[in-house]
Amino acid sequence: MQYSTRKTKKILLEYEILSMELEDSRKIYNECEKKFLAEVRSYVKEKNLNIKKRSETEETKKEQKEQKDIACDDSKHDDDGKYISNSTKQNISTSLKKIYKKIALKTHPDKIINNNNEEKEKLLSLYKDAQNALSESNMPELLKIANNLNIEIGEIEEEDLNGIKKTLLEMKDNILLCQSKYPWVWHHASDEVEKERCIEEFIAVNIDNLDRIIY
Repeated sequence: MQYSTRKTKKILLEYEILSMELEDSRKIYNECEKKFLAEVRSYVKEKNLNIKKRSETEETKKEQKEQKDIACDDSKHDDDGKYISNSTKQNISTSLKKIYKKIALKTHPDKIINNNNEEKEKLLSLYKDAQNALSESNMPELLKIANNLNIEIGEIEEEDLNGIKKTLLEMKDNILLCQSKYPWVWHHASDEVEKERCIEEFIAVNIDNLDRIIY
């Protein structure tokens, strides 16, 4: 199936926008979570709720960290907020290998020996990004790198086209998931009544593990 330049640009644009939205949502959520948990602690203290704080052994610290992970699933993001496809354990497709090979021909250390230092640094960075994208079966990221290098994509397998669509849908789902969690909803509540209702519901839902979450 011929992959048109226009179609590539449309997918890359959508991928770029969703990547930025994911990163922004993640940053905003982290800020919301800190403030929200502080407000929950204040509410518990103000209402004299009987929440027993457990001793902070290494095991309980680990449990607390797991319990506090109540929003975005960070396992689908690297430290820069880039999306990682669920297909990482699947076999790497022929299309991915072909695109990666074209990128490697322009960015591999052995191919850029005669470039100046600035160009080498830029190309080496793209080469590492391409390696990561290949290992993660992240077609949108490979397309982005190829586009930056003005590489013609050529034909892409139908399976990969469907994979790209699935990845974009998963990114949208993760943004919505992040924005549906208690800290986000609380932070964006329209008034104090709604904020307090959100805290009360959060406490009711998590009452059995509340000490691990807020302390």
